Amino acid sequence: MAVQQNKSTCPFCGLGCGLMVGVEQGKIVEISGMKGHPANNGDTCLLPRNYPPIFTDKDRLKQPMVRRNSRLVPVSWDEAIKHVADGFKKILDEHGPKSVAFYGGAINLTEEYYLMNKFMKAAIGTNNIECSTRLCMASAAVGFISTLGADAPPAMRKSGSFSHCRLQHGCFNPRFVQTPQSC
Repeated sequence: MAVQQNKSTCPFCGLGCGLMVGVEQGKIVEISGMKGHPANNGDTCLLPRNYPPIFTDKDRLKQPMVRRNSRLVPVSWDEAIKHVADGFKKILDEHGPKSVAFYGGAINLTEEYYLMNKFMKAAIGTNNIECSTRLCMASAAVGFISTLGADAPPAMRKSGSFSHCRLQHGCFNPRFVQTPQSC
């Protein structure tokens, strides 16, 4: 049976790299970068290429679990949702809306942030909402401002091919850190 290729977006860092996910007999068997995608043009860091075993690992959690008598026990989705909702309500009743918060990472989409903001502000009554914009990107912004004078990356990734010499730090993809011959 041929491997069926499906388009997807990498969930890891928030850059939004396009991925091609190879599925064979209902299982993910390979992941590669999507050629022509504006974020990565077929390149990926090492993370997505190493995802496939995660989906079939024998220790992968396959259903909700709740702690009872110091042990995790499998429960239905309805029971798990009720357990979380009851616990959340108990915290709100005992400590008020300012006692809870939402923290979203880089993988959340704009629409998800919008919904979570509406839920937390309108339904719960708290402004305790945060995402990686401030906690993660603040250090990048300070670095950009202090070294380049502006809060923005100085160039697109592909513009590096026009430089004679460059230094890159903190990049997962070895293809991104190739040094030009003239350096």
